[in-house]
Amino acid sequence: MNLAVLKPFLSSLVLPPLGPLLLIFIGFLFLVFKKRSKKNYVVEKILIAVGFVLLWLLSSLAMANLMYRQVLTSYAATNAAELQRHNIQAVIVLGGGLQLDAAEYQYTAQLGPNSATRLRYGSILARQAKLPLAFSGGISWSIHGQTMQTEAQGAQNYLQSLGLPAAKWLDGQSSDTAENAEEMAKLLKPQGFQRIALVTDEWHMTRAQLLFEKQGFYVLPAAVNLIATTTITPLDWLPSADGLMWSRLALREALALLVIRVRQ
Repeated sequence: MNLAVLKPFLSSLVLPPLGPLLLIFIGFLFLVFKKRSKKNYVVEKILIAVGFVLLWLLSSLAMANLMYRQVLTSYAATNAAELQRHNIQAVIVLGGGLQLDAAEYQYTAQLGPNSATRLRYGSILARQAKLPLAFSGGISWSIHGQTMQTEAQGAQNYLQSLGLPAAKWLDGQSSDTAENAEEMAKLLKPQGFQRIALVTDEWHMTRAQLLFEKQGFYVLPAAVNLIATTTITPLDWLPSADGLMWSRLALREALALLVIRVRQ
């Protein structure tokens, strides 16, 4: 068994909402088992309070915004002229998830929203700059065992359905960002392609750029879904689904970057 399959499970234990909820749950368990004692339950109260405060803060857009500013890099929008100015040789798009059980498409491989946004932008850049296009994405560790279809197949179907030119390179072997970089290096570098425009979400770009540069690529970031750096308002401190999602992404990237730098 490949231990990498456990990565989604292990990360869920520390990321919100499960991480803070576990603190609250442990605090309540201690209270239940010690309810007949005469202790004042200081530890239990601290666990519950810390879990509650963390869950509140990590569910707010304000905290997500603050974490992004500290952990991740902001990127300017790019265009075909920038690719030409940097002598870019190819555009590489990273997969960001599949749409599972796509009955409306007769169950053929279909890209999820993140992947589709990235590929649409990457194909526009490649076409405008007259550069070859590559797409990297297999079956992510989070959906191993749930499908045999790859993101690369979904990318092929997506381009074909829109009448767009096919990608010159398709990698359907990689399951995470490190493998994206390794597989793309195997495909492109023997053919002399070393200067690339890398397309992925801005929240993912810091880690992706670092891993592709480790493979010897010159990387021009071409980020999508740029993170707004708006002024934080009192309303942003209230819990919301969007706040929880963005905080979770920021923390996940922070942990992944820490692991990469420890290994260096």
